[in-house]
Amino acid sequence: MSDTLVRPQDRTKAPDSHMISPSAPDAKSKAAPVDEPLVHPGVAKTYIAIHAVAFAALFLTFSIDGEALFMVAISAFYFLMYVGTPYVMARVGKKRLDTKHSWSKFLEEPHETFTGPITGREAWIQICLVPAALTVALAAICAIIVAVRSG
Repeated sequence: MSDTLVRPQDRTKAPDSHMISPSAPDAKSKAAPVDEPLVHPGVAKTYIAIHAVAFAALFLTFSIDGEALFMVAISAFYFLMYVGTPYVMARVGKKRLDTKHSWSKFLEEPHETFTGPITGREAWIQICLVPAALTVALAAICAIIVAVRSG
């Protein structure tokens, strides 16, 4: 191997064949089972309900035009794939949503995230706030379209 292809740190220290990576698990340590954060079914139902309202507003607005209604149907199909794929994958992997806790307990209980603990209420807001705001804006735009079309 040519000296020009060798990195400077490789020239100063010969590699040890018996060195073990500090992150590699040794034979004595066993990995602790990691609990995955679970989402209450109420959060998923809220998320789907918000989108159902959005698609209902689009359907009611564009029901007089077949081509536009077809585009709404395609978007609804893509949303079903977006929500349905993780659902099917979770069912195949035998993972369920958190059904052990009540809705009120889920909202008050802290949950660990990568950025620190948050309550279930904060998680619910983080998941549903943007879709809810977009649905409100979409409903307003649809109402304006209907008002202009009729007037």
